[in-house]
Amino acid sequence: MGICYHCGKEVDPPVRCPYCNLTFCDEHLPQKAHNCIALSSNLQGIKPEPVTKTIHYVQPEEDEEIQRPRPRTVKRKKTSFLGQGITKQKVLIVVLTLALSLASVLMLWQWEPDDDGPPVGPVFPISKETIEQQEYVLTLINKERVKEELPELTLNNNSIAQRYAEELLRTGNLKNNPDLPANMGENLMYFEGEDFNVTIVLDALIYDMVYDDADYEWGNRDNILYDEYTAVSIGVAYDENNLYLVQDFS
Repeated sequence: MGICYHCGKEVDPPVRCPYCNLTFCDEHLPQKAHNCIALSSNLQGIKPEPVTKTIHYVQPEEDEEIQRPRPRTVKRKKTSFLGQGITKQKVLIVVLTLALSLASVLMLWQWEPDDDGPPVGPVFPISKETIEQQEYVLTLINKERVKEELPELTLNNNSIAQRYAEELLRTGNLKNNPDLPANMGENLMYFEGEDFNVTIVLDALIYDMVYDDADYEWGNRDNILYDEYTAVSIGVAYDENNLYLVQDFS
């Protein structure tokens, strides 16, 4: 049950005006009968303002337990001013490698023989007694050169003759050194005996080379007295029964 908004009469069932949405009886239901608000507004040329809704946005509270992912930072690779992909560490490695290579080459150069001289090579340890014997042989050679008015030879500081003399003593195979440079001359002498004196044997061997060398076509004498030789490497190796003397002239 409803009430007519125009006359106050009870209405059952209530009927509403489709324009103003108010309840009226059958008599006052027409717009003109109840002076409908919508009708009076249209007659005055005033259009009712549309009803607008105001939407309020509520900022949701951030859940403390949920952590937002942080933006990912990508680091750029460092590049050297020398070019893409070339770093200071790589340059340092290259420099160190070149330095070590250069040092190795310089060491090899120190071991290589001169064009006009014998190969020097690494010097092996030689006893004081062996050095004295080498110097004694050099003295005997220079005595013979002085007699022929030739310049004296100097003792070569390499150990090519000494190493070969020790090899001959070990193998017992008397032959010229196959590894000797072609620009060097070589004398080999051998003595076999018991309880011998090394100094006396060396005297006898040098004498035979100079004055009794016919069996060798005077080749040993020619090497000792060759005027273009300036140095000699000497090797003396012996045991209880054998002695080997090697002379490499250059």
